[in-house]
Amino acid sequence: MKIFTTIKTGYAYSRNYGWRGDYYKIIVINGKKTYSYNLLTGYEKTEPVKQYLKNKGYTELYTGTDIYGQIKRNDIKGYRFDTLEDIKRDIK
Repeated sequence: MKIFTTIKTGYAYSRNYGWRGDYYKIIVINGKKTYSYNLLTGYEKTEPVKQYLKNKGYTELYTGTDIYGQIKRNDIKGYRFDTLEDIKRDIK
């Protein structure tokens, strides 16, 4: 079974600059292996990641959430976010 799901976990907003991006958790399951990624996205959202996974034969499992909020800079201090290149390295 090759599936993935995308969950929006928050957004960033700056008083001076406006909307700064959205935070997502992507979970990828390939048989007995599970991968989890944290993304900070801009206007492209998660579309490049979704398209890459679909091209690799993964099926998207819809899991929505209505509970997410604004993430402040101190909330993510020292936190590492993944990129499409990190996902490509793991999922070939």
